[in-house]
Amino acid sequence: MGCSNYPGCRRTYNDIRIIKNQVHCGTCKGYMMVRRNRNGVQFYGCTNFPHCRTTRSR
Repeated sequence: MGCSNYPGCRRTYNDIRIIKNQVHCGTCKGYMMVRRNRNGVQFYGCTNFPHCRTTRSR
């Protein structure tokens, strides 16, 4: 999945759950996507990382 602002933005994502389960970031209006920490625990992290470091529990 790629950014709708191409060619100005070339960001892509491999996780289609961003579309199916839209959770908006309250800080930057990006989307929260499922990520895993070093211990394998899932959490939501902003798609605009590293510019936005907002996270939340899943």
